[in-house]
Amino acid sequence: MPKLHILSPSSIATTIELTEKLITVGRTGENTIRIEDTNISSRHGILVKDGDEYQLHDFKSTNGTFRQWRADHGGKIEGWGLDSPGLSRIAV
Repeated sequence: MPKLHILSPSSIATTIELTEKLITVGRTGENTIRIEDTNISSRHGILVKDGDEYQLHDFKSTNGTFRQWRADHGGKIEGWGLDSPGLSRIAV
């Protein structure tokens, strides 16, 4: 089962088991996964289940989304996060 590992300077490291087909990620409570970090947009992105893997799609967030810490606009993910020191890093 895929897991999402979240390392954020504003909270304790968290691991979440991914089970849903669509998982929204963002700063507000309306998201499936909420990350309380001012560098994360209110509705930052969505994880979409594709077979046994997930694809990440950015919602044109302010700070962007990076795949393996390179700019990306979607696709199979192994890790993603904001590419600046001290910001959230998220990996599958």
